[in-house]
Amino acid sequence: MTAFTDKLDRAAGATACQVLKQLGGGLVSSGAFTLGVGGGGGALKPILAGSAALLASNLLCEDPWDPGSSSQVPAGGFITAGSCLESEGCNLQVRDKDGLSYIGPIKKLISVTGTDPYPNGTPAVMTTYVNCDGKTVQDKESRTRAPFSTVLLDGAACVGDEEPPVYDVPPYKYTDPDDGCELTVELQGFVEAPGGLVSPAFKISPSEESGLREGGTGGGIIGGCNFQPVIYWDPSGGGGNGGGDGPVVGPFPDPGPPGPDGTPPWLDLVNDIVGGVLANLISDEVSDLLSGPVTGTKYTLTSVCEVDANGDPEQIVAEVDIPDLDDPDAVIARLDAIAGLLQPLKNFKQPICDAKIELEGDFRTISFESTERSPFGNNRLRKRFRYRSQSGIGLSGLVDHWKDFEWDAGPVCVKHTGANWGAPQVWAASVDEGKRVILHAAREAGIDPNQVGKWSVGGSNNPRFGVSGRMKVITKGGYYWITERLGSDARPLVATT
Repeated sequence: MTAFTDKLDRAAGATACQVLKQLGGGLVSSGAFTLGVGGGGGALKPILAGSAALLASNLLCEDPWDPGSSSQVPAGGFITAGSCLESEGCNLQVRDKDGLSYIGPIKKLISVTGTDPYPNGTPAVMTTYVNCDGKTVQDKESRTRAPFSTVLLDGAACVGDEEPPVYDVPPYKYTDPDDGCELTVELQGFVEAPGGLVSPAFKISPSEESGLREGGTGGGIIGGCNFQPVIYWDPSGGGGNGGGDGPVVGPFPDPGPPGPDGTPPWLDLVNDIVGGVLANLISDEVSDLLSGPVTGTKYTLTSVCEVDANGDPEQIVAEVDIPDLDDPDAVIARLDAIAGLLQPLKNFKQPICDAKIELEGDFRTISFESTERSPFGNNRLRKRFRYRSQSGIGLSGLVDHWKDFEWDAGPVCVKHTGANWGAPQVWAASVDEGKRVILHAAREAGIDPNQVGKWSVGGSNNPRFGVSGRMKVITKGGYYWITERLGSDARPLVATT
């Protein structure tokens, strides 16, 4: 699993939980596309209650899915749920929202989807249907003339299942906690795998602030916040939580007409990836994504144990500058740089590793969030601070120690190592502020960081790594997010606010 895929997993998992929360009971009986490996899939069928419950359990959401709640989003399909899609003979009439005839009589309505607007900006829809001669026809109209329902003429019978609802869930903005990248995650629909498990499929792309604008010319480099939009579908339930062979990820296809059965292009791509039909094509697409300009960098190797002629410490630095290059030249240059640094690395005296320190005490986990929203998105900045303590003061005393503590986050990473309480670190606004947070923890843990272990300071020039903000203890859900231990199969004991 790559770091890029891990990022997509986190974004998809967080979005899937939001989708379930918004859909509530509307998830049951809403539409899911079937998947036929190697072809044959595409039919839209209702999601069964058991499949919906299994999806919710696999996602491990913080807020459990409530099947009894009402949907917070409207049905987004242009055709009213429950409308007949195919008639015996040729007796199906499609009507608009005012009840006026839109198309008909026809034999079968395949799909009604949003499409590119007219040149003057007027939103449009594309209606795909089978006429009485058995030919598949497409008709583009203004959304004000969009179909709304179907009517059977002359007492004709409906063929097949009725149309299940498809909900219009708004895009979700996700900020990755590791590097601050803001991603836009859009639900494309639900897909039922051959085994019966239903999972959401997402279009994931960097926000305009974080990476490439869709359709831009800045290359297609996978990494950080810079990549072309992808389709993401995890057959195990979403968010990489179900194990198995992992998620399906591929370049998001260009908009186009639906397939013969009304299937969207992204579903055909997922179907082909799962079946291995497009293995070579996907390889070419990934190669395209990996091509383009790559910003230059500098590789630096710094000695630790070198001394000068007088025996005094002397720091020797070996550097290799790599200019801006296009892939694959950029990759080759980086490999050459590594080879060039191997000899200096061998020449430098190697430091002796410190003896292993036995960690002692109970885990403390303190979760903070910013008082203001992140400058890179709509979410609040969150930080988790961990260390070990042998104070034995109990949860109540631990909460009293931390509940009113506030500090300023920022681009300076302060860390303490070499003591039996672990290696607590914090990204703070300054070195002194970072030490203040760690010293506050040390007073509870019974450690004097100035007497044992050592301090180290790092940082980042990337404004998205080490975001600034005033931090306070999270109290979401009516309790302090302060625990005495690190995880378990059950939720740790917490104290209410």
